[in-house]
Amino acid sequence: MAASTAPLVWDFYRDIGTDTDVKVGGVVHYYDEVAQTLFLNGGLKTRTETVPYGHWEVSVLSDPSTFVNQNPYTALGLDHPCNGILYGVAIEGTKLVFLRYVYAMDLAPILDSWSWTTQTDNAISQFSANVQNIGPDVFGDQVTLFQPGARITLAIKMGDSEAYPIGVARLDECSYEVNGELVPLSGRNSIGYLLKDQTFDNVYEYTGTSNAVVKAILDYAGVTKYSLQPAVGSMAHKFKPEMTLLEGLQQMISYFTGSSLVWAMAELADGTVCVGYENWISAVQPNSYYSFYAHHDVFRRKTSKMSDGCYTAIRVTGKNASDVDLTPVMVDITNFPYWALGKHRTKHIKAPDGFTQAELQVFAEMQAAAYQYVGIGEDLTGPFRPQLLVGDVAEVVDIDGVQGTSLGVITEVRQVFSRKDGYKTEFSVDSGGVVTDGDNYSIYSRMADINGFNRRLRIMDLVRFIAGK
Repeated sequence: MAASTAPLVWDFYRDIGTDTDVKVGGVVHYYDEVAQTLFLNGGLKTRTETVPYGHWEVSVLSDPSTFVNQNPYTALGLDHPCNGILYGVAIEGTKLVFLRYVYAMDLAPILDSWSWTTQTDNAISQFSANVQNIGPDVFGDQVTLFQPGARITLAIKMGDSEAYPIGVARLDECSYEVNGELVPLSGRNSIGYLLKDQTFDNVYEYTGTSNAVVKAILDYAGVTKYSLQPAVGSMAHKFKPEMTLLEGLQQMISYFTGSSLVWAMAELADGTVCVGYENWISAVQPNSYYSFYAHHDVFRRKTSKMSDGCYTAIRVTGKNASDVDLTPVMVDITNFPYWALGKHRTKHIKAPDGFTQAELQVFAEMQAAAYQYVGIGEDLTGPFRPQLLVGDVAEVVDIDGVQGTSLGVITEVRQVFSRKDGYKTEFSVDSGGVVTDGDNYSIYSRMADINGFNRRLRIMDLVRFIAGK
């Protein structure tokens, strides 16, 4: 057996605080690498920490939080026999008090249906579910687990298999009706819940390498799990106080987008937020090729052709490092040979500042490749495939391979579970974009920012939402 890359260290201890009257109650380890210390010190207090690979000597303790200011307890003991509930015993004067702390709940027995939706042009993943109404104590109480911000981990087990991770959501809404049969839930991933809705306020200036600045912003947002591409070279960043943290990161992404590589952000199925160049992210979460045979691998298939989002040329402008305008670059966009598009359907793009004239040419050609062959979209429904990711390349083969094939990039994946209808995967394939071979047999795909097929989907989603369907 190979030696561990992170051996345990036993000759280390962690100080809880500096006060002499600290009485340690105990430490609770949760599902991931997060732990919580509960102790008595002028009140019942707690500190949380992340413990990578179980290494306490590199963990970072949070500031103490107080549960009870006027603590009646003189001693505290804890027992954590199973995930979900923490039991405690305390002495209050001459009495022995029993404590119970419920911090997690298995939703599987009461889950009626759920869905998890991801999209190529949107780092925010959407979660929705219906759970059975099992009483007001669970949903209506002031201290219910079903509060905004509660974390929901989605995973699938097939028989006695290991759980396959789907995503991690933060609860946005829980609509509880006392007499309702089902309770609707909705939420978003960490990027949507923690980055999209929070602003910089008074902490809007950062200096350092790109990964150091991103780390500072993620810590400021309360994101606890992230993986960042190493970087060199320091740079100052100044954001507007009213700007959301997601907008700030997207602004940084535009700074670090090169002439041939794109900086990107993605959230993995275990909730880890990744930021780096697309070829680095492709090694962390590699995309794949899939072949789907009509009538065997797909239940439903709908093909749409639309000129919305199609262009025949691209014109890119920009400034060099000296803030001098570069010569605009025009590049033709390749389209389907039998489509009659206007000769002057030109997409105008402003490149990030700092390019040379040669780099602007490369950037323009890269953008033209992303917009090539845009216009044919397919909506497909097939058996449950939890491994399917946006950015994967899909080949759809007609009638057992006798007829032709259609090839494109998967732009949207919706994993759906229903007790009535079972598991299924709905996904959309777009004909546009470009696929590049990466390192270690990985690939990464690049699409137009908002192509016609995706834009049409957004409009239809909005109409359905307004109509309540």
